[in-house]
Amino acid sequence: MNRHAKALMALGGFLIVVGVLFASLPKSWIEDTLGFEPDGGNGLVELALAIVPIVIGACLLVGPVLLRRRSVTQRAIKRTG
Repeated sequence: MNRHAKALMALGGFLIVVGVLFASLPKSWIEDTLGFEPDGGNGLVELALAIVPIVIGACLLVGPVLLRRRSVTQRAIKRTG
C-alpha cells in the first residue's frame, strides 16, 4: 500500500472518530456552548456535525480498501495463472 492510500485511510479513520465523538455529545451541546439555537432547537446542526464527518470518512476509506482488494486479487491470479 502506498503512502497516499495510507494517508487517505488515516484521514478517513480520523473523520469517523470525530463524527462518533460529536454523536456522543448531549443533544443540546451547541445551544449550551453558544448560548443560542442555530437550528431552532431541532438538533439538525448536531446531527450534521456527527453524520457529515462519518460519511466523508467512509468515502475516503473506500478507495484504498478497493485498491488493496484489487491488488490482492491480481497477485492471486498471477500465482495460479
